[in-house]
Amino acid sequence: MRQPRSSAEAISLLWPLGHQAPAGPAAARPFGDAPSADPGSWWADLGLEALAQALDYGGRRAGLARTILPALCAEPDVILYRQEILADVMAGATLRQGLDDLLPALRELEEIGRHRLQAEDNELLRVVRRLRELELYVAAVRRCLAALEAGAALSSRGLLLLRERLACIAGEDGFRRLEVELPALRAAMHKLSSVSLGVNLDEQGRPVAATLLSVNDTPFIGKRGFLARMLGEKAEETAGEGIAPLHVVAEDSPSPFLQPIFRDLAEVLRLVCQPVAQALAGYLYVNAAPLSGRAAEIAFYLGACRLAERLRAADLPLCQPVLLAAVERASRVRGLYNLVLALRLLQGPPPAGQPARPLPSNLEMGAGGRSFVLTGPNMGGKTTYLQATGLAHVLAQAGLFVPGESAEIAPVDAVYTHFPQAESYTQASGRLGEEAQRLAAIFGQATPHSLILLNESLSSTSPGESLYLAQDIVCGLRLLGARAIFATHLHELAVRLAESNAIAPDEPPTGSLVAGVVPPEQRAGEGDLGRTYRIAPGSPEGLSYAEEIAQRHGISLSQLRAQLHRRGIGS
Repeated sequence: MRQPRSSAEAISLLWPLGHQAPAGPAAARPFGDAPSADPGSWWADLGLEALAQALDYGGRRAGLARTILPALCAEPDVILYRQEILADVMAGATLRQGLDDLLPALRELEEIGRHRLQAEDNELLRVVRRLRELELYVAAVRRCLAALEAGAALSSRGLLLLRERLACIAGEDGFRRLEVELPALRAAMHKLSSVSLGVNLDEQGRPVAATLLSVNDTPFIGKRGFLARMLGEKAEETAGEGIAPLHVVAEDSPSPFLQPIFRDLAEVLRLVCQPVAQALAGYLYVNAAPLSGRAAEIAFYLGACRLAERLRAADLPLCQPVLLAAVERASRVRGLYNLVLALRLLQGPPPAGQPARPLPSNLEMGAGGRSFVLTGPNMGGKTTYLQATGLAHVLAQAGLFVPGESAEIAPVDAVYTHFPQAESYTQASGRLGEEAQRLAAIFGQATPHSLILLNESLSSTSPGESLYLAQDIVCGLRLLGARAIFATHLHELAVRLAESNAIAPDEPPTGSLVAGVVPPEQRAGEGDLGRTYRIAPGSPEGLSYAEEIAQRHGISLSQLRAQLHRRGIGS
């Protein structure tokens, strides 16, 4: 009897039928052939490890998040497929609980599947593992089907197809027959809990021969028998108490039958388990393919739901982004905030003088402007905004919720970051040379569909030279046509945007963004730095802010003149 292909084929909860997961960490990109950006730099610059840890469910599944997040899937159908499943899981508390209860069986099923790939020359172990695998498979099918049939109605293609596939499996005669026969097969294997041996001694008391006295269905006193542990059984009554233990198999032993004292039993036990092996041979067609790999995927969605509940409990909004066509090269998020910052603030109070919750700003990239120069004071939120922008795209393309009230995002083919790095003594070209090399590498790979985030780039040389170089970079971003933000202290760079916009006049103008500052007369007191931590379009305020810094520290010209006058110096 053969299992129908339709019921044997795996159903992925990350990749719809007809879409194959990429072999490497990069997703297929239907527009452009740009290589993936090095995840080592932008992963750290955006703080994605904290996000992967927040998505970890059960303390062992962050590995999948570390694969999905940097892959930057650009296929709209794949992203929509994931959004649908996440919405279903998020809407059904009964479904989430059922899936959570299912995870241990799925994980053990996958573990046994990995063991089966290893060479095993002992038939008893093969039979035991196969029996346990079939038991877990039957239980997992029933539990998963029950979870998908309970609670709210499903609307996602992935969960509906999985439910249909499992219902097909559960309705097959072979599955029902297996379900009925498994308890009897387990009972037969349960009889192999211990054996009684008789050892003959010669006249000098030396062992010269051994004979098998009986095969018992309960272990002798001590630890659970090996087969009981393999079959997942709990400790029960024992067959009896011996005088003294002679040999105990080490916990890390790959197989007890490799031990000399047990090796001769292998053939005897093989004959004892032969009826069970023959019965299981009738189910060779049964495989766990429909459920293989689902543990990590289910944990991924459960982790995303738990993260969403945690943020919403803190009154931080999340939204399911609307996917725009890639050709639009547009990104719009209302009320965007930095998710990694939010997670950090949920763990403990912020530093003195900083807000206790992330403050939202809007993101608007598209036909009105794709590249921007972001200026403002130190600790005013520029880096936080850059990270929030990158995180929004990563989350959207993973099929997850985006931090904000609403979002419309066209997928990017890569994220490139250029954040400050500690100078290395091995850099023969110096810090400026290293910065220039990294920027040149970005322009050597990025496409019009990329996202480029530059943070205080080219700040390692004189202001005049930095301004000259930075203006070339801004012009280069316009020629490239990618979505980009250049955060800088070079306020004059934003003042001179008209000159940069003359390059590539057909491109939308490069805009000016400003990290807000409250006027001095509106602040709470001298300790209030006046940061609003909100980013908005506006003209650079570098000169007025520099004057304020001078006043704050007592080094404005009027303050210096008065101080010198008090000392009798100067006119």
